[in-house]
Amino acid sequence: MAKRIAYLGPPGTFTEEAALLYDKTAQFIPFPSIPAVAVAVASGMAEEGVVAIENSIEGSVTDTLDLLIHESGVLIKKELVLPIE
Repeated sequence: MAKRIAYLGPPGTFTEEAALLYDKTAQFIPFPSIPAVAVAVASGMAEEGVVAIENSIEGSVTDTLDLLIHESGVLIKKELVLPIE
């Protein structure tokens, strides 16, 4: 069975594109917010999550930084750089 990866959706976003770069064989599940991605992983609905930590509009993504600072057990597994054109 394919690994389930939660990502900040909807389909067609740059986050989905990053998730596809990370693992083309996974089952991708979109979520409406970064905290919802974290809940999906914590609850076992998904094995991993893909969220942005920086973007070209906002700079640092504060929802992701808050999650990493305040939620125990949330770890960075890999960093991807996705050029936006």
